[in-house]
Amino acid sequence: MKRLSTIVLASLPLLLVGLAPSQAQDPIGGLRPARSPQLLGVYTGHSIDGNLQEALDEALSEAYQGVSDSTGISDVMFDWDLTRIRGTRGGFMGMQDIWVEVTVR
Repeated sequence: MKRLSTIVLASLPLLLVGLAPSQAQDPIGGLRPARSPQLLGVYTGHSIDGNLQEALDEALSEAYQGVSDSTGISDVMFDWDLTRIRGTRGGFMGMQDIWVEVTVR
């Protein structure tokens, strides 16, 4: 019995490697290479009125154009993360600037 468990334990890494997915299947049933997430760029937006939505919309508009240009696809879809928000407020001029940064993956 001890010899059998040693053989099973020794072959376990080979079984796990064989079970690892190396290709993904598309909806029609064909195989395509597995895709790992990659960063497609970092884009910024700015609002002088302190409007977060306005700054985010500007950054996403820039991202959409950048991804569209780099992929050659006119109606692209992409995932993004809001990676930074910063701003300036107050002072003699009453500043309300806000900047956002989005990372496309």
